[in-house]
Amino acid sequence: MIIKRAFFYLSLLTLLLSTDSPAQNCDSLHDELNSLIASYSLDNAYTKNIQVLECYKTQSSWLKYGVCVSTMTFVATELDKHEILPDILSSIDTLLQHIEPQDSILDRVYIDLGILYHDMHDNDNAIKYIEKGLDVIEVNNSDPMSKTSAYATLGDIYQKKLDNEKAVDYYQQSLDIFADSLTAYQLYTKIITYINLATVYENGRDYKNAIKNAMMAIDAANNMQITDMHAVNEQKYLKTVSYCNMSSMYRKWNKPDSAIYYLDELQKSDFVDTNFATYYHRNMGIAYHKKKNYEKAAYYLNLSLDVTNREGKSPVRSTICKAMGKLYSEQGKYSEALEYFQQALIQLIPDFDDERIQNNPNVTEVYRAENLLDILQNKAETSYKYYQVSKDKADLNAALNTYQTTIEIVDKVRIEQQHDESVFSLLRTARPIYEGAIEAAYAANQPELVYKLMEKSKAVILLTALRDAGAKITTGIPDSLLNQEKDLKVKISYNKRRLNKAQASNNQEKIKEFNAILFEKREQLQKLINQLETDYPEYYERKYNTDVANLEELQNQLKQTNSTAIEFFMGEKVVYVSIINGENIRLHQLEKEADFEATLTDFLVVTSNPSSKISDFETYTQSAASLYQKLLQPILPSTQNILIIPDGKLTYLAFDALIQHPIKGEYKEPRYDTLSYLVNQFNINYDYSASVLLEKKPQKSTQKLKSFLGFAPGFSSDESTPSFSSEEFAHTRSGELDSLVHNQREVEAIKDIIGGIAYTSETATIQNFFDHANKYRIIHFATHAVADDTIQNTGHKIYLQDSVIRAEDIYNTSLNADLVVLSACETGQGELIEGEGVMSLARAFRYTGCPSLTASLWSVDDKSTADIMINFYKNLSIQQAQNQALTNSKRTYLQQLNTYEKAHPFYWAGFVHVGDTSAIARANNSLQWLWWVLGFVVLLGLWRWLR
Repeated sequence: MIIKRAFFYLSLLTLLLSTDSPAQNCDSLHDELNSLIASYSLDNAYTKNIQVLECYKTQSSWLKYGVCVSTMTFVATELDKHEILPDILSSIDTLLQHIEPQDSILDRVYIDLGILYHDMHDNDNAIKYIEKGLDVIEVNNSDPMSKTSAYATLGDIYQKKLDNEKAVDYYQQSLDIFADSLTAYQLYTKIITYINLATVYENGRDYKNAIKNAMMAIDAANNMQITDMHAVNEQKYLKTVSYCNMSSMYRKWNKPDSAIYYLDELQKSDFVDTNFATYYHRNMGIAYHKKKNYEKAAYYLNLSLDVTNREGKSPVRSTICKAMGKLYSEQGKYSEALEYFQQALIQLIPDFDDERIQNNPNVTEVYRAENLLDILQNKAETSYKYYQVSKDKADLNAALNTYQTTIEIVDKVRIEQQHDESVFSLLRTARPIYEGAIEAAYAANQPELVYKLMEKSKAVILLTALRDAGAKITTGIPDSLLNQEKDLKVKISYNKRRLNKAQASNNQEKIKEFNAILFEKREQLQKLINQLETDYPEYYERKYNTDVANLEELQNQLKQTNSTAIEFFMGEKVVYVSIINGENIRLHQLEKEADFEATLTDFLVVTSNPSSKISDFETYTQSAASLYQKLLQPILPSTQNILIIPDGKLTYLAFDALIQHPIKGEYKEPRYDTLSYLVNQFNINYDYSASVLLEKKPQKSTQKLKSFLGFAPGFSSDESTPSFSSEEFAHTRSGELDSLVHNQREVEAIKDIIGGIAYTSETATIQNFFDHANKYRIIHFATHAVADDTIQNTGHKIYLQDSVIRAEDIYNTSLNADLVVLSACETGQGELIEGEGVMSLARAFRYTGCPSLTASLWSVDDKSTADIMINFYKNLSIQQAQNQALTNSKRTYLQQLNTYEKAHPFYWAGFVHVGDTSAIARANNSLQWLWWVLGFVVLLGLWRWLR
């Protein structure tokens, strides 16, 4: 209703400003039409509009005809006369036969048609026609103000798709266009946009920004100039909506008393219509539910149902039924709760009328995604709670079926989203859905389903990127389009960085400028993606494949490598584990005892900080033994190789530093060299998910790749230390870079072992990296690095001699490497995102399609790192599997120690191998065959001489 009213004023304004001079009879009819619309007598306006259309058609007054086509579209939207869409399209065809394809009148025609499609829940056509309208505006260099309503509507569309990032983009662009001096209509539209932007932030759980924008709407509404009774009603309407939003935001922020306060303010202002009376009663009920006052909650919710008890489906009634279902479920009245949830679905979905609670809708197009997911999630949770009481398998199956429907909708919503930030938001929403589904599947003893659910909950964006890259290479998309896409992504990353700086310094002018540039580049990228999907449908199908890796395929690979996969899912109270080998799959769960999180934190702290204190030694041994007993001892495999697919904080855990036996008695010294580390028994490998592991590396290049490319900038005390800007030093702990004595020794030794090239000191430049990186099979960095703790990744840096490589630079780099070794600090560290994993430098390289990585979990030691890396490459050179090569290198390090202090896991356990474990084939060497021939000839000659 809000957006429709705004466009009513815009359509009316367009009519009143028309300056054509048609025949007098048409003028009279036009004036009558204006009067009917001004009085909101839309049924009569619809009939009159048909007369005006025919009149202007007879007079060949095509600009006026176009205005009336727009008006008819608006009236059809307001009256829900969707059945006249064919007539509207026919009228547009007639118009196009008599005006230029980019005539200025078409902007309003296309935008209003897009709004009608949006009202019909056909968002694809809605976006298509609104963008056509915006194209017309660009061609004619129209007044920017004409874009505001189009951007606001696109924001509304993406808000309902749960693509919060895109919705914010459109709403913010709409607000940035508004001038200081506004007409009544423009002010109205601006206030509505503030309200909708507040709702987007509310959906993303950013309640501070939500309330900030809601207050902007209230302030603007209070400052409206009141000229007549109509303006009084509009002001009341806008203030009412804003108070509604404030109440909702405080309630979701778990501040029910503040929510009730704003509802009381709403009641004092007198309701605009029964819709807001409904809202008041419903949200009073939900607020009292938050306060655990079930009696008052039921009272207000029933009042709300009484107000809406009329024929026809209603999304508002759906939310009331959902609230009633939650209220009954919390009180253990599961049967009544399920009936209300079913009614909530019926009220929300136009073509669903099945009252049998075991049945769910088959949703082909997702509309009001947030409400739909919430209803289905609550229905599934309630069915499972009912099963726990009834022990009836039918209730368990009902829960599983509902979870399956919910997850299918999550998949549908996800593939429509283009911004990672929006996917992150969706994954946070989906996390409890996956947890509930896994709990139900575990109870039903369905291990294959548990595996699929665990996989769907992990590394979604990373897997999509890998499949996207493969789809582009295998579906024949021209390089020119791919280069254009890459260029746009680079510019988006660059301007994101500029925006972050402007926001940090609160430079409002620059913030507005960079927001506008970002918006433009994202729009260009979206249009390019739309073109790719239209012209290359096979690419679209591959890119948006939501299936997880086939279990049988995983088991075949595990059998070939004599491995067992152990996949974790960290629930709120339970850790679920799938144990998969070449023959079978089994499940295990462990309760997260009160000290579990503390034990994990203790272990992470003491492993990453070397200490000779007995107290730290005791903390380490206790936590390492405890975690081993809880996580691995009950499920310890018989295979030599273990693939760990971690989840949550387990992603930071160096599993091979766990110990199998706690220490007995008292130690006078911290004897880390005496402990039963897991590294001595197993070769451990890691990955983000089984699906990521099995996603085949696309063959990007047919060129013969060289063997090894190493980088070791000069950081030693006897060399000139690289100079960096203060921004490039950001996120370092001391604001400066420590000396590295052994990094150049490291890369030179590796080059001697396997050949290749090592760039050291002044030659270890960023230009050499970008010029040569895509020509090598192994890329090795022995340098400084720092990790960021935000999802923007702006602080992730690898330091070279003259500059830094940032995570966003890596994401947009084309590599052909089989292995990247990040022999630097914190390269596996970063912000942990639920449902995606750690946003690290290592992940950035994985994102490029690199199948194997070696990275660090903490700030590592210079000398021990060099020793371990050199032995790692010695093992690789004799064709050891990559995980085995790294494990054996750690074992060698522990065996050759001269002092027990250096057996602390800080010195050797920080590096982990991620991804494919295959042995690295020997590099192509044009002279290598000659040496083999010469060797054979020498041996043959020696044998004959000895005879």
